Amino acid sequence: MRDAVAKWEMGLRKLDRRNMPNVIRFLGYDPQPPAKTFGELIGRTRRTLGLNQPGIAKALGVPTQSLRMWERGRYLPKGERQRLLEARIAALMAVHA
Repeated sequence: MRDAVAKWEMGLRKLDRRNMPNVIRFLGYDPQPPAKTFGELIGRTRRTLGLNQPGIAKALGVPTQSLRMWERGRYLPKGERQRLLEARIAALMAVHA
């Protein structure tokens, strides 16, 4: 584990998203920076949960293509839909905590 962490810290290897939940449990906190945008919130949430884009799209009940565009910052869901998705994300994170 120590060698893996050293490689992540030096940028020699990327942390596989599937390992992030274990890293968070091991550390006792989430080392990812807070999300500043809706797209960052989606990316941070799916990494925290160890999901890929289709997995988080399914968990949120949205089309994968829409989720990809939101995460990339191409566009945002409109009005109430964004607030509903933020509430669903909060619920997913609460179950994970």
